[in-house]
Amino acid sequence: MVTSVSTRIGLGITAATALALGSLAAVSPPAHANAAAYYLVSDASIEESDSGKTTMNFVVQRLGDVNSVAGSVRFSTVNGDPGDSASALSPSDYVGRTNVKVKFPVGQSIAIATVKIKGDILTEYDENFSVQLSDPVEGELIDPFGVGTIANNDPGLPPAYTVSGAIGPEGDSGTSKLAFTITRLGSTAVAGSVRYYTMSIQDHATPGEDFVNKKPTKVSFPKDVTTKKVYITIKGDTDVEDDEQFLVGLSDPVNGQIDPFSYAHGRIDNDD
Repeated sequence: MVTSVSTRIGLGITAATALALGSLAAVSPPAHANAAAYYLVSDASIEESDSGKTTMNFVVQRLGDVNSVAGSVRFSTVNGDPGDSASALSPSDYVGRTNVKVKFPVGQSIAIATVKIKGDILTEYDENFSVQLSDPVEGELIDPFGVGTIANNDPGLPPAYTVSGAIGPEGDSGTSKLAFTITRLGSTAVAGSVRYYTMSIQDHATPGEDFVNKKPTKVSFPKDVTTKKVYITIKGDTDVEDDEQFLVGLSDPVNGQIDPFSYAHGRIDNDD
């Protein structure tokens, strides 16, 4: 929904809209530009609710000559990186907007573009998404990008997943299991999940020969569960060799975050 200033005056300006208008910085059209009018969009922020939806207001401005002819611009939201815990994603965190037309009648310089924010009870970091303007009519874009910040209002530490290392003997034949512990830190008020996988280290344990390679495999954490055991299969032999290592990593966290550069070492101790 896009609301013009004239319409909002009739309805009464909300506190959130008044705050957005009051925080606008003075912006001058670029000296080298030739257009008669220019479009830009503000940043915006709002505290997340526990349920339902709230409205985040972005102020879209049309500067320069706004009295000669009407104009318009289109407004869209853009997701952040799905792997970044500080990124807000549609549709889970907000209702996305795509090419919404923002109209400026003759003489109007400000309009409000709105985004619906979804409430939850997840303890998480403040989250951001982007907005952008496009397709200007009777004007040019001078600052077409804005950032929407959803401030977390839930207590506790945001959940995070870690994995610990493991050590075990190789064995002379057959297979054995090496146990790794995945821990969910912080708030466990809601269920979550993460995937684990193996990686080889150069000049160390070889997948298929020394251990069974594990493709990303989902581990589910019900509400209030903090640890899970996962197992990597080790292959025994009678070769005299050095102790060998491989890595276990985490990916695709749900309701939690991971350090993308954090791995656990698995060490296969030679017993020959």
